[in-house]
Amino acid sequence: MNLINNSSAKGLKIAFVHSKYSTVGGTEKYLFRITKELSKRGACVDYYTSKIETEPIKGIHIHKIGAIKKPASAFLLSFLLTSSSALKNKKYDIIQSSGKTIPANIYRLGGGLHNDYISNKGGGISSFSFHSLMVRLIEKNIFSRKKFRKLIAPSKRIKSLLVRKYFIEEEKIEVLYNPILIDIVSEEERQKRRKSFRSAHNIGEDSLCYLFAAGNFSLKGLKELINAYSFLPDEIKNKSYVIVAGGGNKKRYLSLLKERKIEDRFIFLGKITDEMQDIYSSGDILVHPTHYDPFSNVCLEAMAYGIPVITTAINGFSEIIENGSEGYVVSKPDDIVEISNLMNELAKDEIRKEMSKRCKSKSGNFDIDKHMNCLINIYNEVKD
Repeated sequence: MNLINNSSAKGLKIAFVHSKYSTVGGTEKYLFRITKELSKRGACVDYYTSKIETEPIKGIHIHKIGAIKKPASAFLLSFLLTSSSALKNKKYDIIQSSGKTIPANIYRLGGGLHNDYISNKGGGISSFSFHSLMVRLIEKNIFSRKKFRKLIAPSKRIKSLLVRKYFIEEEKIEVLYNPILIDIVSEEERQKRRKSFRSAHNIGEDSLCYLFAAGNFSLKGLKELINAYSFLPDEIKNKSYVIVAGGGNKKRYLSLLKERKIEDRFIFLGKITDEMQDIYSSGDILVHPTHYDPFSNVCLEAMAYGIPVITTAINGFSEIIENGSEGYVVSKPDDIVEISNLMNELAKDEIRKEMSKRCKSKSGNFDIDKHMNCLINIYNEVKD
């Protein structure tokens, strides 16, 4: 795809449709930043939503629409209907949806496909629940009718699934990897934050810190990480910690930690309300043995901070790293012995430092300006 000048967004009338306007959640963070960037570049941006959880950015026109709050299936259907009604007879160059509303001429599948999610590990959602069945019916309706102009997939894997399952022409699907959405602090600032964070949590400067960050601990593989860590040699465990960030329920994992006799090596931070800079500044290795991830932002952010990543092939992020160069990719999250061996390998300073340099170098390919140029190019193609 050819890059174009940022000014090409000027005058574009774009509507985004998503259930929440927020800075919490992968899709929400992405939309918050993208709409901000489009507005800066001269686009007229409207945002249709049912939940406003953060102060709107100047220049973004928020349209709050009603929806039944509970149960989830009622919210899903009512938001689809009310957003469709709100957009009726409105004139936009682009209507972009996250995949569960109609109409739209662009769908960005940041959350992947629901069938794929369920088949890998649905995070506790039964594949026979009414909500799950509704999501699949809506997806089937959208992708089978093919009334869109473009689909934006966060990985080649998601594109391949769309082609195989719904027989969508490849030229209608653009693979556009996620951009880095957080600010990267200077090396001097990083060292200050590292020292402060480690001091606050009684972590020695020479200690090795593995990182794990997720909202859904089960889906992203915390149990697998605990088991892999327990297999590490004692000399590694005695000089290392695992920092766990996120709003998942830690109680169900405490008994496993005690059983493995490693409860003193895990530090649970709880839900992170601010940006992750302090945590990335303090960490050495990110372990993300996820069961499902169309493209993990936390892996990309860690790489931007020079942190090597261990993840699984189901993660779209795995497509952008070279195995053994910026991190490692394992086939499945239950490859516990392999994950443990790789954690042990990255405990070696010389290997980790070389990988860190390559991580920082590669992350330059995913800055926000490059992403916006590609995205605006798609918009102009659809508009014309």
